[in-house]
Amino acid sequence: NYPMKDFPRIKCNIGHSEDGTTMIYHLPMDQQYDTVVISKPGECYARTVEEAEQMGFRRAYKWHS
Repeated sequence: NYPMKDFPRIKCNIGHSEDGTTMIYHLPMDQQYDTVVISKPGECYARTVEEAEQMGFRRAYKWHS
């Protein structure tokens, strides 16, 4: 019986690929949201998509087989 308060839900994750560093944000309904862990320097949470994009993050791509 605890009221739900507003909190940042968007995970801003920094990944590495053969193309270099990738800054990606994940929304709660995205495929990898539950597996993303925010632990590296520069990673953070954001309250809005606009906030995440202003920090230089892009939306996670949806995987298609």
